[in-house]
Amino acid sequence: ETRSRREDTMVRLVREALQQDRRLNALFRADEVGTPDYQVLFPLVHRQEDGQTLAAIKPLDLTQPDPKQIYEHGGRWADRLRRLKRLGAMPEHGVLVTTEAPPPEDERRHLAYRDIVGELRELSAVQVSGVEQAGQILAFARGQFH
Repeated sequence: ETRSRREDTMVRLVREALQQDRRLNALFRADEVGTPDYQVLFPLVHRQEDGQTLAAIKPLDLTQPDPKQIYEHGGRWADRLRRLKRLGAMPEHGVLVTTEAPPPEDERRHLAYRDIVGELRELSAVQVSGVEQAGQILAFARGQFH
């Protein structure tokens, strides 16, 4: 699956938040998380030198023009995260999913967005924040060191 251009932009926004702490920014790079039989590519992964995955960040665009597309794209990521959890392959400190919402006045799309965010939040080890919430992104990234 190729990432959307919007998700590439969202990765840059997360990187900008992480750049507020040079140490953190250097720790996160694109990598796969999973088992030998099932891997998921994340754009931002913090892995220890011994190979243990500590945390991952996934910017997730949920602004598609049609509610069905929001459900399908968001649902695909919710399934991947559920599978990693079932396989015992979640990063030790969890996954942060940074999202962008469609406009609240677009009720059908916004309902699909809220449904997907709710599904993601039901997974322990998964946090959800807005991609523009630099404070929450930094708090998640720093949380691995306490």
